[in-house]
Amino acid sequence: MSQLDSTNPGGIYEEKPRSNIYTAMLAVAFVALCFASTMLALELKEYNFDWKAENVPQAVR
Repeated sequence: MSQLDSTNPGGIYEEKPRSNIYTAMLAVAFVALCFASTMLALELKEYNFDWKAENVPQAVR
């Protein structure tokens, strides 16, 4: 018995899903996350990636 697929003339033909607005929104969100990560890295680079802020002067009272 032969298997039914899109190459078999008697098989089931399914269309490839097309991109929709949600795919575009996913791409925009991914680009925004990449951009934000890059900006954060550039900002942290100015402070030599000092996470604990040990070298920050105390506020004047």
